[in-house]
Amino acid sequence: MESKDGGYLEPVFLCTFPPLVGDIIYDVSWFINDNELTWAASNALSFSELNSTALRPSNWTGNYSLNFEPEQNKYYVMEGVRSQIKLTSTIPFSCPLSLSKEMREAFCTYYFFVWTPLEDSCRNGMASNGIAMANQPCGVTFNFRDWGNRSVHINVTGYVDGMINYNYRTTYLHIASTRNPMDPLGIWDNLNIGGIEVKVVDRDILVTGRQCISSNDPHMTTFDGLPWENQRTGIFVLYQHKTLPYAVHVIYSECVPRRATCNCGVAVRNGFSYYIVRTCEIISVQNTKMLAVPYEKEYLCEAADLQIVKSGKHYTVTFPSGTQVSFYISSWNNFIGSVRIRASVSDIESSLGLCGFTNGDTSDDFIPKDGSHPTDPNTFALSWRISMDSNNSLFSMSSSFYLGTSWMYVFNSGFEF
Repeated sequence: MESKDGGYLEPVFLCTFPPLVGDIIYDVSWFINDNELTWAASNALSFSELNSTALRPSNWTGNYSLNFEPEQNKYYVMEGVRSQIKLTSTIPFSCPLSLSKEMREAFCTYYFFVWTPLEDSCRNGMASNGIAMANQPCGVTFNFRDWGNRSVHINVTGYVDGMINYNYRTTYLHIASTRNPMDPLGIWDNLNIGGIEVKVVDRDILVTGRQCISSNDPHMTTFDGLPWENQRTGIFVLYQHKTLPYAVHVIYSECVPRRATCNCGVAVRNGFSYYIVRTCEIISVQNTKMLAVPYEKEYLCEAADLQIVKSGKHYTVTFPSGTQVSFYISSWNNFIGSVRIRASVSDIESSLGLCGFTNGDTSDDFIPKDGSHPTDPNTFALSWRISMDSNNSLFSMSSSFYLGTSWMYVFNSGFEF
């Protein structure tokens, strides 16, 4: 309804009912939280005068604050699974009357902060005690028409911590507001809703002990525990996620001429962030040339894209999902002794590459690239081999993900081994 000064649309409460029979005089009283607003009462009114008794924001701002309710006060969120918390405002928002319909939609929005009491804040959409809010960095926006039958949602995901938790991880979401310039009456000032309980249900136990292993020369083990052999030369996709921009590429080159190959390169990618370690210069089936000093390159768009820990010749790289890549460089021949990838719950039925399809069933581990049904080990391995000068290789100078190196990339015809 239009405000008394004609400047704003404002939410009002009206007392409406069918007229009663007879010569009736009406008294109107208003209550908020069972407390009577005596200053807003009207007495001895005729039925036609009832509309003049509207309860306006000026009757209660400063004494009471508006609120909105979550659909429920307790939510259970599976680790690694996104859930929605539904919020509904039961009244419309105020907006300058002078704005057009399109401008009201664009400018009369209300942003509410979401935070957790354990840290009194939220950092980059992450609460430290167990939930993440993807694409909603610590807040939620109500648009002009988001009230009544229209709701907004807070998307929360149970954070994968890579540990087996025998109890729920519990956090409490609070929602708060600050001053809004489109709300001159301060209807939504200093709103504070607390006590939306979110319990994270652990799923790490589902992937306990699941490791993909590439151990020289290289003896392979899929996430589901199926052992197999891959003594082939080249660059391979060891791990790739179906929906997330995660990938791990490895280089295999001769370490026993024409009999066995060994790991000599690992590249870990999350989106446009990557970490590369390489120890061989020439990839060959009979004459591998090792680098005098291992080559390393790191490029992170965001610090949280990859967690990289190096201790001597041991390396650990962890994806935000909790999937962890670990490897080490041998002290006596500079080959990478083994590459191990520890699965997280996000990998369940979502992993591809030489690590296989993670579902606890070894019969469908050998799903080839661009395929949907398992095949034999040879076809499977070759389907995940990448041409060394391909744009799809994280080691290639022509790759869109590779930003240059200080050494020359060399390969030879032995690649077809």
